Parts: sequence; C-alpha cells; structure tokens
Amino acid sequence: MRVIAIDGPAGTGKSTVARLVADRLGFGYLDTGAMYRAVTVVVLRAGIAADDTDAVAERARSCDLQVGPYGVFVDAIEVTEEIRGPQVTAAVSAVAANAGVRAELVRRQREWIALRPGAVLEGRDIGTVVVPDARLKVFLTASAEARAARRAGEGTTGSDTASVAADLARRDELDSTRAASPLATAADAVTVDTTDLTIEQVVAEVVRLWQERDVPNGAEPDTAADRASADGTTEADRDPAIGSTRASARASGAGHKVDSELIDRAWNAGEPTRWARLLYTVVRSALVGLCYLWFRLEISGREHVPAEGAFILAPVHRSNLDTPIVAAVTRRPMRFMGKDSLWGVHRAFSWFISALGAFPVARGTVDRDALRRCQSVLEAGQPLVLYPEGTRQSGPQLHELFDGPAFLALRTGVPVVPVGIGGSERAQGKGSKFIRPTKVRVVIGPPILPPVTGQGRATSRRAVRELSAALGHDLQLLFGQAQAGLPAD
Repeated sequence: MRVIAIDGPAGTGKSTVARLVADRLGFGYLDTGAMYRAVTVVVLRAGIAADDTDAVAERARSCDLQVGPYGVFVDAIEVTEEIRGPQVTAAVSAVAANAGVRAELVRRQREWIALRPGAVLEGRDIGTVVVPDARLKVFLTASAEARAARRAGEGTTGSDTASVAADLARRDELDSTRAASPLATAADAVTVDTTDLTIEQVVAEVVRLWQERDVPNGAEPDTAADRASADGTTEADRDPAIGSTRASARASGAGHKVDSELIDRAWNAGEPTRWARLLYTVVRSALVGLCYLWFRLEISGREHVPAEGAFILAPVHRSNLDTPIVAAVTRRPMRFMGKDSLWGVHRAFSWFISALGAFPVARGTVDRDALRRCQSVLEAGQPLVLYPEGTRQSGPQLHELFDGPAFLALRTGVPVVPVGIGGSERAQGKGSKFIRPTKVRVVIGPPILPPVTGQGRATSRRAVRELSAALGHDLQLLFGQAQAGLPAD
C-alpha cells in the first residue's frame, strides 16, 4: 500500500512534515488529528459530556465531516480555526480515547485512503491501527523542551512554555495509556528525532526513506512529481481541490519564483485595466480567428453564458487547444490557470500571460493558494475557467471529476456553465506535436446553479458531491452532442 504513516506525540512537527511530504510526492494528505478535533467541536457545541461515551460516539457517527486543503467543516460549518482553540485542545484527548469515536474515524480514514494512489497520514495510531500495512511508517520524536517551545510559539495553547509543557505531558499520558488505539511506535517504524533538525531536513529524510521503499529494482522513483515533470500529468489525489489547479503558488519543483503582485496588477480591482483589456481583446481575437479558420469552429448555446457577474466555465479537456477554443464562447475577459514554470521564462512574458488573465499552478501538489485565488477571482465578479477533469484526458467518455468547481460554486454562489468540446483531441491530442485542420464543435449547456442551503459560504460534502454529479451528467451529454458526426481516429 502506497501510504506513508507518520505518528508521534504533539509538538514533533507531524502536521507540517506530513503536508510538505505529500506536496513533494504529489500524494493526498490527511490530518487525522483535525478529524478528532472537529468531532470535539460538535461534542462541545452539543453540550455532551466527554465521559458520556455512547452520546459522543453517536455524534461522531452522525456528523458530516470534511477535512481538506480548503479547511475543516462539520455539518456544513467551517471550524478550521476553532479546532485549534484552547477548549478543544483541553478536551480532544478525552474524545479521542472513546473507542466508538476511534472506530468511526478509522473507518472514514481507510475509505479516504482507498480512493488515492498515494497518501500521507499523520496522527498517533496510523502505523499501528489505521494502516498497519503502510509501506513506510515514521515515528517522530523530540525532546520535551523542544516540543513545548514549538507549541508555545504557535500561540494556540498559550505562550507560557512551562504550562504548555505540562499540558503536553498530560496529553502524552492520556494518549499513551488509553485503551483504544494508544500512542505507540510500530515495530517496523523508523524513528526520527526532530529536536535538532529543521523541518526541511525532516521532510528530506522522510522522502529519502520513501524512495528507498518505493523504488523497485533500482528504477527511478515512481512518484506523481516524477510523472508530472516527465509528461505533464499528476497522480490524482481525491481531495476536493481544483481540477487542474493542483499546486501551490510557492515555487514548484523547478524552482520558479512567482511574483504575486505581477500576476494581480492588471486584475486586482475586479476588472482588467484598460491596457490589460486591450491586450486580452487583441490576443483573443487573433487566437479565436485562427480557430475559426483552421478548425471551422462551430459554437452553439452561447445564450447560456452569463452576460455579467462571475461564473465558472467548466469544459471537458482533451487538448491544449481547449483554452483558446473556449475563449471564443464569450468576449468577456476570463481568468484561467497555467503551470507555474511559464512564469519563470522571462519577466516580460510573465507580465504578458498575467495580463491575459492567467495565474500559476505548480503541478503535483494540493494548491491552497490557487484555491484562495480562484475564490477571490469569483468574488470579484470575474469569470473563471476550470477543467473539472483536471489534466488533459482522452476518449469519448468523461473521466472522474474533481470536486473543485462544485466546491467553489457552493462557496461563492456562482453558476457553473458546462461545455462540451468535440474534435479538439483529433486536432491535437495528448502527446501530439502537430495541429491537424479538422472540425471542432463546442456545445454550451445551461448554467447549473448551486442550491441555497442557508449556511452562508460553508459547504457540505453531500452538497459538493451532488453538484459534481449534476455537472458530470450534463458534461457527458454535451460532450456527446459536440462529438456527434465528427471524424474519429
């Protein structure tokens, strides 16, 4: 099983290390501690005593729990900051000691793992209980002084190092002596003492250990990051991140530095500046004209594209030509994403593509910064292009969708406009270096409006899945209409 299990007591750097390792390898990341803290929040809100084991366990089983790169939600309410508060910190060990709670959350954690080709989980019983057959198990330790200093510096439990040390000792005792899944080192785990190591040193060591175990017969490491650099594709973790925006706006593996001010300068007021609009109009007109000439472009359903306000344009994705093709559906300037290496070519080129509405994506990781940028784009009233299938796919059938468009639509209240594109794969499919003059048809469907839930900007897992399912249904119908009667290879 391609899982890295990272265990250890509080203050050893588990969460930071696990998240960075997952980013480095292109794996899914799950903070299991956040799950127990989220359950603790709902228990406290319901006024349930922590020692009422049956009631606490039942609340864990009944709550809708969502932990991902966009935050932590329970029953459609965001609790990302609340779970780190002192009340939750004081009660979480008692809730986590509940055998019913642990059984329920372990079940959910295993379901999460089953959906991913690679995963990094961190907690206190990952290698011993949750994934006993994990390919790599790491147990992080640190001196009591170092752990207390780190936690005190975080400011989540107070700044008094002595009191923080006492609280950590109390939690260690509770976690190590509880009857259900106590904190323990797996027999086959590698222990890493982080006391005198930087985060980067710990991350590098875990990645090295993984590569030792994941390299068959001396071959090159088989990681999503490697495949991304080789052919532009990535392993698909199933967090509800943003389709093709699977990255961090930090420097990617290639080391390209992205200037955020440069990216936003022409767009940060909600509307492009006069020069950016002129540039967009000229470049769009040239590209769209070439598409009409070369592909005898046919577009139907333009009346479904909103004339004002924000929306998410969600096309199928079969070719690099899809971006200039979808630019033809509306004269309104649209924002879209590109791999971050484009911003490392030259500053003038970076300004050029930024002024055209692009912003960067570093492939192979979960992109929290790009997610926030997407949300701010929509809240500023700008149209946004998102490919629900993520990277380019092939074939006449829709591939599994990422939940990003649905999540953002629910979060911001904007409609999703599905778009089927037929013929672009024949014109230039994945891996092709030549552009073939062939017929391309675009069919735009009616906007899909997110339901009004009365929960403000919060979303539930069920709502996201239902909206994604509706989008997938409409996209497949539109894709079929767009392909009807066109030549097929």
